[in-house]
Amino acid sequence: MGREFGELTAFIDGSSLGNPGHAGAGVVFLDSAQREVKTLSIYLGEMTNNVAEYRALILALEKARDLGVRRLTIFSDSELLVRQFNGQYKVKNAGLKPHFEKAKKLQQEFEVLEVSHVPREKNQRADQLARQAAFRRSLSQEEESSTAMPGELLSGAFSLDEVSLLPEWSDVLPEQVKTGIVVAGSIQLGFPLLSAPVTSAEPASFATAVALRGGMAILRPSRLPRDQVAAVKKVKAAKKKEVGPDKGESGSMFSSRDEQGKFRVGGLVHPAEDLLDRCAALVEAGVDLVVLEASLGHGPELIKGIAQVKGKFPDLSLIAGDVTDPCGARQILESGADGIKIGAPFILGLKVPLFTAIRNCARLVEEHGGTLVADVGTAELMVASSLITRAIGAGAHVAMVSFQPAGKVWQAQILAEGLDNLGDDLRMIMSCCGARSVEDLRRRAKFIRVRGGGGV
Repeated sequence: MGREFGELTAFIDGSSLGNPGHAGAGVVFLDSAQREVKTLSIYLGEMTNNVAEYRALILALEKARDLGVRRLTIFSDSELLVRQFNGQYKVKNAGLKPHFEKAKKLQQEFEVLEVSHVPREKNQRADQLARQAAFRRSLSQEEESSTAMPGELLSGAFSLDEVSLLPEWSDVLPEQVKTGIVVAGSIQLGFPLLSAPVTSAEPASFATAVALRGGMAILRPSRLPRDQVAAVKKVKAAKKKEVGPDKGESGSMFSSRDEQGKFRVGGLVHPAEDLLDRCAALVEAGVDLVVLEASLGHGPELIKGIAQVKGKFPDLSLIAGDVTDPCGARQILESGADGIKIGAPFILGLKVPLFTAIRNCARLVEEHGGTLVADVGTAELMVASSLITRAIGAGAHVAMVSFQPAGKVWQAQILAEGLDNLGDDLRMIMSCCGARSVEDLRRRAKFIRVRGGGGV
């Protein structure tokens, strides 16, 4: 290939799943104006992380040579590789020596070659490409794989509408089922439900009713930040005697309250210039959980938003999304979020059916000790229990549902009865599956494929 560039900068990274395990290399080439001109995302086979780092270096050197680059600056977040290449450390590992020697030989192809260290947070693009390559092969060996090479047609991806929980012999009665769950580190819910009203009318009364029956409402942002904050304050100020007694207080479901006995409530925010201001106002109001939702899903604005929020409010419980694949889930969790939200809407032909997306990410989230929130979309109260149990059976810890209002606004009595019925239905379904708790359902659920589909 003829010369295309005289001088380039490259960011490199190697990733090994398991160390040793399936590995990938990521390389990003930038020109003098810091424009991305070339990327590499290559599966390497099974090896250690240190070998993968060297392989990424060699790939960058070979590609730069082929592009006709004479002056090359390389940045890596591996201090070991950088110090060994620059002669500060000796290469004592016999497995690394052949790769080190090959890289030093390739150095002779360039007039100027500099290899320098860069903090990991400034090497996220190369890290993403490396992990994508590693996951691409590791997932292809599992039944629940949803990752394909460009141009390949995927099969075996299912929505929640295309699967059904398989009933089993059970000695568990509905009243014996425990629906409590801990999410985002330490938030105890009496019911595995995060919910948001479709309408913005009466958000505080809606959120209080949901918390009383064990779930937690996630209040949507309004045009004026003070409206969302005012609703949070109103929920926190609500008294138990004003909204009625706990349902099942001594049984399987309890109201969701914080350490001071106040009802729990969350807030939805988006990456924007006023993100930290909105979060600060919500924190001051006493919000329990923030859900950071990016309109375009997994991308730089989402990862940057996580870093900003966690950097400013390290103790704030944070769920971020949406993502649909393990690579995105890993990056969100490693950026500091307490959990991920799965459930990208169907936009311009872009969609991963929700059942498959949950299955693909559940194991990774479990390994990181995070929370998996399955956003099942908009549903009526009478059918939500089926969606929630299928999402949890697939591997989610909690489901997020946007409920349709009764008429233009929520009618308190209809909402209360609907949520009570929702809890009863959930316990009945779980008892039919032989599950005594939410975690039990996550571990033992079995599914069969049914006709139809096209939904979440």
